[in-house]
Amino acid sequence: MLLPCVLVQAAAPVISSSHGGTVVAAVLAIGTLGIFLIGNWNLSAKMRAGMLAPFVLGIALASYLGWNQFETGFINAFQDDLGDRIEIYEHARQMSVDHPLFGTGPGTFPALYQLYRTSGTEDWAAYAHNDWLETVITFGWVGFGLALLALAHLFTHWWARDGIRCRWDLAAMIWLAMGGCLFHARFDFPFQVYSLLLLFLLLGCVSICVARE
Repeated sequence: MLLPCVLVQAAAPVISSSHGGTVVAAVLAIGTLGIFLIGNWNLSAKMRAGMLAPFVLGIALASYLGWNQFETGFINAFQDDLGDRIEIYEHARQMSVDHPLFGTGPGTFPALYQLYRTSGTEDWAAYAHNDWLETVITFGWVGFGLALLALAHLFTHWWARDGIRCRWDLAAMIWLAMGGCLFHARFDFPFQVYSLLLLFLLLGCVSICVARE
């Protein structure tokens, strides 16, 4: 019953023409398949083929429902400077240089961005389209360093043997999901979307509650 929902969810980035989301989803699909096969290598060839089938169906569904729109948007992205992101990145980097240590404060990016526009015709960006850079701007390098320490704890706690015992492949799946979100944050703002932020926090909570067997 869950498999059709998983297939639609996997195809969603292509159907919605999300270029960054599609790249991340493809990498996660390959990584997931690799973890499944390595963690269950002793299974029969038929069972391994059954694991491969959902990925093939997901690719076919995505191609059928949304490839034309995705291809057109992907080509146009390089004709409009990645949706004006290059201009936003230039202003955002200057903001980080002007407020290096403690930043400008959480939630101040939209109000501050207007001061860095070179003309009134430029877009007034509400997000930096780079959550890493926006974190440096709003929290400064001090806050950013603390965030990195917290992330390091999420990805290393499993080795401490202090928590609920779980298989390595479950932990690897959690790390893969969180890593995909962190990678996407380099080119967009997934942590500004509450549903994605909540999911990341839930996975983070699980990751610090489990430990190796």
